Amino acid sequence: HLVPADGIRVVQQYMARMPSGSYLVLCDTVKTPQTLAAQEAYDSGENPPYLVREPEEITDCAAGLEIIEPGFLSIALWRPEEDDPVLVDQWGLVARKP
Repeated sequence: HLVPADGIRVVQQYMARMPSGSYLVLCDTVKTPQTLAAQEAYDSGENPPYLVREPEEITDCAAGLEIIEPGFLSIALWRPEEDDPVLVDQWGLVARKP
């Protein structure tokens, strides 16, 4: 959330050096009207910039990797303890390097 766009390239370079069978686990805030409003409110103070991203920007980190089920979605849906979890605008994935 605080890593500039260049962070995506850094993650890709890091994963390129990892051996086959390695995993990448990440989550980030997806861009929605609500998260953009929250970003503006947060950034209006004396805080470091808070970044919200398009889903494609987040999945770009996993380019060339196999995204594990249940895929890239709200982290509330990853192994939920409830039958009807409350969805959040934090989306995540687990990906394996072939």
